[in-house]
Amino acid sequence: MFFYLTMSAQEVKAIDNKGTITKIRNNTVTTSDAQPTNPLESDVWFDTSLSETVLAKVWDGNTWKKINNNNTIGDVKSGVQTADHNGWVKLDGRLINTLSATQQQRATALGFSGSLPNATNAYLTQNGAVLGSVTGTNTRTIARNQLPQFTLGGTTNDAGSHTYVDVKGSYSASSNAPATVNHWAIVNNIAATIPSHNHSITTDNINNTGSQQNLDITPAFLSVNVFIFIGD
Repeated sequence: MFFYLTMSAQEVKAIDNKGTITKIRNNTVTTSDAQPTNPLESDVWFDTSLSETVLAKVWDGNTWKKINNNNTIGDVKSGVQTADHNGWVKLDGRLINTLSATQQQRATALGFSGSLPNATNAYLTQNGAVLGSVTGTNTRTIARNQLPQFTLGGTTNDAGSHTYVDVKGSYSASSNAPATVNHWAIVNNIAATIPSHNHSITTDNINNTGSQQNLDITPAFLSVNVFIFIGD
């Protein structure tokens, strides 16, 4: 067997035992925070320029493409990152036309129109509504039949029995006008008795603030940001 090897840059030529010359690409793998110079197609670069992650990229002859990281367009995640990163876009209600051209196409294909959903104070749930829509509220107004079951009532003090003077004449003790000259009166009876009695009462509205207030039904929470994967 005869074997001949020549090297040029990152490509080698090999001659097999039949005399056939075969060009072999000697690809390299680089780990750095700066992209390799003079890359050859299929070279691999582990990009460490981002502090939170390492990106695996491959040179396609024109640009460095990220190697599939198992994320699918439309995946949603929560995290403590504060800004877009590695194809993950924060769901903050921004206009779709502020995204890159590729991201706009993908967002539209996912069914978003006009703007991305705003995940602020929203909770993830599978409820059969339009995907990406934000519905519902974190407050509630209760109805009367949702109040606790109790009865309002009460009594006045018991004044007991007492006598009164029955006065008849041109001046009556029940009149609010003061007595004047020439008014006359006859004491008709001083033994009449008003029996022991009570008085009825009227209660105020249970809610005496004038308007019903909403109840906050927001549960205790861990504050995070929500992102959707639509790539770069």
